[in-house]
Amino acid sequence: MNLKKVLPFLILLFAVISCKKDSGLITPNQPGEQNPLLGLNVVGKTDSGNFVIGKPITLPNGISIKIEECKFYLSDFSLIKDDGTKVEMAEIVFFNFRNGHMALKTAHGYGENLDLRIPPGTYSEMSFGIGVKPELNNTDATIYPTGHPLNLYNVMYWDWASGYRFIVLEGKTDTSSAGDWSQTEDFVYHTGTNPLYREITLTFEPLVVKASSSSFENQLMLELDMEKLLVSESDTINTRLDNFSHTLDNPNLALRITEHFKNAFHIHKP
Repeated sequence: MNLKKVLPFLILLFAVISCKKDSGLITPNQPGEQNPLLGLNVVGKTDSGNFVIGKPITLPNGISIKIEECKFYLSDFSLIKDDGTKVEMAEIVFFNFRNGHMALKTAHGYGENLDLRIPPGTYSEMSFGIGVKPELNNTDATIYPTGHPLNLYNVMYWDWASGYRFIVLEGKTDTSSAGDWSQTEDFVYHTGTNPLYREITLTFEPLVVKASSSSFENQLMLELDMEKLLVSESDTINTRLDNFSHTLDNPNLALRITEHFKNAFHIHKP
């Protein structure tokens, strides 16, 4: 096998997106061509503004929490043109909000700022799966090199039977009577297994990407409403009572977290 010829395709397949990098995925450019860049800002939001990891959040039910870990996978990360053409940006992406939401402040708040190459066209939808899709979730984690989203270094792999953690959400609840954080209770939610994989499609105002445009002109905001991770109109997760799930030990709570997460995403143009 000629490694010089194979290596570029492996890089495209196994590219990882982290805090600020040109992932260069999608359909590979033809010789002499260079697709324009899309600037995608992935941020957490709360009712009071930008989410910062470890900062207190008061939920609608009056409970105050601090989210200290928020990690998750998105699979088949794609944009959809007005004519229905789907453009895949990445097969699998790993987000760790502890990285971006502690130190990296973008123009739109604390979060991840991704540069992605996409073909020119008019786009109005984004689709992705929350978690690791089954064909990847059932693979051997030891085959993935350093830097790959599914590498063991990310500490998201459970075992061969369960596969990967899809969502890791951890933090503390203020249980003090005075509301001064003198007493706290931990909450830990780790979801995974193939039945909890969810696919969603989000719609936004059409974005026209021109061949000669830059990531400063082509911008999208993918927001995760941190309060909706625990509270919805039909279901509120009380972190004082329902505070632990590693999926198999509390499958109903893991399902609730999954559905909340699915409904917490929103996308728009800045």
